[in-house]
Amino acid sequence: MKYVPTDPEETRWYEQELAAKFAAKNAHPDPADVVAYNVWLKTPVPKDRRLVAVFLHAAFGGRCDICETPIDIDLRRPHPGAAEVDHIIPQVDLGPDIWGNVRVVHQYCNQVRSDAPYGEPDPQRMAAAFAQAVEWYNDPDARAHLKIVQIIAKTEKRAQIEYAWREEQGLPHRRSALDDYVVGDDDPEWFKKLIAWRYEKQQP
Repeated sequence: MKYVPTDPEETRWYEQELAAKFAAKNAHPDPADVVAYNVWLKTPVPKDRRLVAVFLHAAFGGRCDICETPIDIDLRRPHPGAAEVDHIIPQVDLGPDIWGNVRVVHQYCNQVRSDAPYGEPDPQRMAAAFAQAVEWYNDPDARAHLKIVQIIAKTEKRAQIEYAWREEQGLPHRRSALDDYVVGDDDPEWFKKLIAWRYEKQQP
């Protein structure tokens, strides 16, 4: 029969015990040992994503690899700061489920990046958006926490599309990534056309 903790303190203790055994079993070799380290990087990741997140958090500095701010490992979903395992090369693009392709990130940051092919978000912009998502989530007057976080995430995705488009066109970037939010089709190509049309309208 599987052991099930009955209170928060016991749950925390039990998870620490499991995490210690998990770390002992999956600990990575010294990177100086190139051969052994490369073998470890290609090793499949265990299925228990919570233990994988705890292990990565302890082994690699405890910071979100997207927004580069600290992760509170005790937070759980649906809090936007909860720890999640993210695939660097998304699985939708056939990214492998191995140690060399996973990292620990905030749930919010993972939702923003998701499997979208827009490259890595800007860390400073992501940190600001994450802080706003947490502030709104903790606001006792907010009654649509998840919806608010989803809207911020969608806004940031659109900002990534616009950032990439302006880079391609050699145009200056806007002051803020969250200046506006346009309701409409989520197709990136459609949104790029909207950006181009808006830019042309702004020209004298």
